[in-house]
Amino acid sequence: METLTDLVSMPDGKRLVRATFAALPPRRAESLGLDMLQCALDSEALETATWLGGECLSIALIDRAAMAERLMADRPALAHWFLERYAGFTDPVPMFDDGNDDETTAHTAEVDMSSVVEGPLPIERLPARSGASIVGLGLAMARALSMHHKDGHVCNPNGTRVTVMPDETMSVQPGPADDAPVPPNEAPTPARDVYAGAVLILQCLLGRKWPANIPAQRAVPYLRYVVPMLPGAPWPPWTPPSTGPRLRPQDRLAWQALWQVAAVAEEQRAYAARDPAARLHIGYDSHIGRMKVLLTQTNQDALFVSSKGPLSMLVVCDGISTANAGTGDVASSIASNVIATLWEQALPRLVAAGPVEIREFLDRALRMANQAVCEAAMRFAGGNLDGRVPMGTTAVVALVFGNRVWLAWLGDSRAYLCGGYGASLLTFDENQASERLRAWHLGFLDRWDPSGFALIGYLGHFDEMARAEALPAHHTSFTLCPGERLVLCSDGVTDYLGDTHPEAALFVADAVRDSDPFEAARNLVAQANRGGGGDNITAITARLWDR
Repeated sequence: METLTDLVSMPDGKRLVRATFAALPPRRAESLGLDMLQCALDSEALETATWLGGECLSIALIDRAAMAERLMADRPALAHWFLERYAGFTDPVPMFDDGNDDETTAHTAEVDMSSVVEGPLPIERLPARSGASIVGLGLAMARALSMHHKDGHVCNPNGTRVTVMPDETMSVQPGPADDAPVPPNEAPTPARDVYAGAVLILQCLLGRKWPANIPAQRAVPYLRYVVPMLPGAPWPPWTPPSTGPRLRPQDRLAWQALWQVAAVAEEQRAYAARDPAARLHIGYDSHIGRMKVLLTQTNQDALFVSSKGPLSMLVVCDGISTANAGTGDVASSIASNVIATLWEQALPRLVAAGPVEIREFLDRALRMANQAVCEAAMRFAGGNLDGRVPMGTTAVVALVFGNRVWLAWLGDSRAYLCGGYGASLLTFDENQASERLRAWHLGFLDRWDPSGFALIGYLGHFDEMARAEALPAHHTSFTLCPGERLVLCSDGVTDYLGDTHPEAALFVADAVRDSDPFEAARNLVAQANRGGGGDNITAITARLWDR
């Protein structure tokens, strides 16, 4: 313990210790951090103790008062240290709260500034906005920029020169590029202004200034974890920060048009009537991967598809390949089969189920799948997991009743909603990077480290006592509109479609546009193979049947 604690004061030692924390489950990481903190205090290494205290708070995602309360019974000395002597990061500033903590996706394109903007206000002073406001912010920003672009002017928007008005409009005062969030070494063009405007919108949602040394596209796979109530359609208009200048909107109306398409889609969704008789047209495909097949003949992905009238179930599982107590293909197969069995058993009840019952069914299905994977892993390990890595799998599950979709997921397999606005990410990648982004967003970290793709959410999870412990699944629900496509896929699809996440989304949108669902699924698999095929590839696509 002393050796590990001493690393904190060495060059690059903090990065190594932080990587150690990230590799552990959160509870174990917190316990190790507290043990190291006690060791640092015993040796009077105050700077090390301060740093470790901040790490413990960021792992637990609580402030120092809550940490002290948690420790008071078992570690009173540490509890008093947090209360009386801890001098690290200040407690996070309260974020703007819209009073709704429901994970369900909101369906509104409106943003009302009247309660927080009484007069012209620089956008950097705007209180952090909820995800539901993103369409209104995007439209206002695009319109403000187009007023300059139509005259051929580049304005380099920044947090002080963009002004928000109570009537939901914005104005931009041109200025130098030095203090604008523009990409380095890029010529001044309207496309560069679009980049800066999108970064300012991101800052509005996070309530923090985006770090200049990290491309804004890195936030895309995790933003739904950090910002609540993001509607379904606005992602493609927001993604210009992630793409090169040639892929960004080039003329003064292109970006505004994208936002308008997104706004219309969300308005249509908000007023769409429930159609319990609607049915899905589904296609699917899977492949080991063009390069992966040279290393192994095993496909660790598994899928399940079933439709019974207006009810449909879509499942994609991606087994974790690092296990030595069982294998990823066994874990994904067990999980998909358990969910399939429960689906068949629950069909008579689901026909009359409401939203609460459907969400409870999805939670139960994932809990039972976790239990089954854990029991199998324990048998592979001979009843003792010491020194073993139990098998596990991701899961993304869609239960569709008519034109209503309920999603649940664990891990980094994804779901996209595709339409005239492009391909919008409905899930987030549940890994170390997402957890750190959330901690930075809440003020528990002074910077965000986007590295680290080890999963923190999966099926096959054990607690510290080697007992099966299901992790909480994440949920969202929405109405699937005519002309839209739902895509579920493993990371073998998205990792090899493009260099960045939005570029992958462009390929997803192109593959499913105006295609038969089976052809669309085959297109996605073929494109991922053309992009390298370094992982197992699985895709399910679905749309409403035309009437």
